[in-house]
Amino acid sequence: MTGRKTVTTTHGRYTVDGSMSEKTIKMMMAPYERLISIHDAETGEEITGRENAEEESGDALLLIADYEHVEPRGEESPVATVRVAELRGTVPVDDRLYETSVVVGDRPALRSVAESAVYYARQRGIRRVVVANRDVWEVFESGEIDTTGLEVVRRSQPPPPAERGDNILIADFDRHHTLGDEFVAAVRIVERRGYMPTDGGYRETVVVQGDREKLRQAVRRGLDYARQHGLRVCVNNRHVREDIKAGILDAGGLEVTYGGGAVR
Repeated sequence: MTGRKTVTTTHGRYTVDGSMSEKTIKMMMAPYERLISIHDAETGEEITGRENAEEESGDALLLIADYEHVEPRGEESPVATVRVAELRGTVPVDDRLYETSVVVGDRPALRSVAESAVYYARQRGIRRVVVANRDVWEVFESGEIDTTGLEVVRRSQPPPPAERGDNILIADFDRHHTLGDEFVAAVRIVERRGYMPTDGGYRETVVVQGDREKLRQAVRRGLDYARQHGLRVCVNNRHVREDIKAGILDAGGLEVTYGGGAVR
């Protein structure tokens, strides 16, 4: 092996240092770029895949990645990218087999991601689906998706320490939340830092369906958490605002805002 490698991709040919691994080369490539071959720059011998032979001997699997490229949208939930990748062992075969933009926590969109992963797994004869996205995992856990013949597992890694936020969002009614095959009205209560949900922070989704007392109980739990941790409360739900103004919900000692304007 000489000190240089010639890399050929779908978008060009260039030379890299001989110590650079194939995995590193792939990580440096643009998202739309695909590797064609790697050759020894002096001898011309093709060495594509040689360094990854041991890793590539592993079983094929699909990975549903966590949220990427998250874009805040003010008081609304951020938009992010979710992708499905095909791997053999730890080596990407197609790191963007399927990719879509979703609103973080949007159940119908995440269900579509789960269904697409199952479709591709069956189409390609892949038995194992690894889920790194917590919201997509909740879709699988609910039993909404037929996974017959597949092994669907959550990515085995220690959970990161909970990130502390600076506010709690009580969202407006989400009428696209699904329960089985039905659309139901739900309210999400989420701990955030700025406009971004925190990793491992407070999070509760309550299916309301006209039960205002059930909503109040969930909001009281969120307000208690905010009070314990000194968090600001952002209210985007008209019913919750009415209950705070009427004194039905105790927001004493809290800074509460609604639609960007101070309530108390």
